[in-house]
Amino acid sequence: MTKNEKINFRCTEEESVVIRRTARECGLSVSDYCRRVVLNFRPKKRLTDEELEMLREVRKETHDLQRIANYFKGKKYEAVIREVQLVVARLKVILYGVNGKGD
Repeated sequence: MTKNEKINFRCTEEESVVIRRTARECGLSVSDYCRRVVLNFRPKKRLTDEELEMLREVRKETHDLQRIANYFKGKKYEAVIREVQLVVARLKVILYGVNGKGD
């Protein structure tokens, strides 16, 4: 679909700064950002390199904890298994709640 129509609107300098900064943080042009917001899509800010590294670390820990839980299966360590599974579940909420993606 070709985008031929153009819409202009007025805003304060402060609003302009916020709109431009937020669009940049989301990795979008101002035009794309405004279009998405108006059409009820809520763009997410891009993660910083530090945040991406943190996600990698949490993902690794999640996999390690899952392996530990798998080790205890079949033995008499139900309480340990439940606790580790709770930790894994919480880490998944943290991990996937941040970037909205799953494995």
